[in-house]
Amino acid sequence: MASDSKLHKYLTVYVHYNGLFAPKPLVYLNFVVVSIADVDFGGMDLKDFKLFIEKLIEGSCDNVYYCTRNEPLAEGIRRIGNDADYYEFIETGYSDEVGLTMNVYIDHENEPVLDWADMEVVEDDEGHYSEPDMDDDKESQLSDDIPYEHEADGYIPSLDKTAGDEFLHRVLGISKD
Repeated sequence: MASDSKLHKYLTVYVHYNGLFAPKPLVYLNFVVVSIADVDFGGMDLKDFKLFIEKLIEGSCDNVYYCTRNEPLAEGIRRIGNDADYYEFIETGYSDEVGLTMNVYIDHENEPVLDWADMEVVEDDEGHYSEPDMDDDKESQLSDDIPYEHEADGYIPSLDKTAGDEFLHRVLGISKD
């Protein structure tokens, strides 16, 4: 019989912070991401969760949102505003569809993120999502260079900004050898 420790799995939570939300399409830009894999978030309430995140990011996290790794940001973003929202976040994370991975986004600017998401995704009578009609905004054009969803699964940006920087290597006296 397998031990209880082998049966118990923890969520992997990717915390995106120090970035900002932008609408049309809804994206989170210029962020730092940290992965947390060995913490029992199910044993916390919202207050404990926020204290944990604040210590981790060394800043405040008044507005906390989450989105599963399988959904576009505009369709799946949810606010964690009270304990009921937090327990829904935990329950969603442990559901079979998301594979024990969740994204958490910290809004530092107090933006109307859910309003932006509602404007982008319109639900029809049958429960299907569709893009809003763009005829009213004929002069704007989306660039192919702008990402329209959160980062791909498994992507964690390097925090080492000096790797391969020729100028900094010269200043610091690091040889190219």
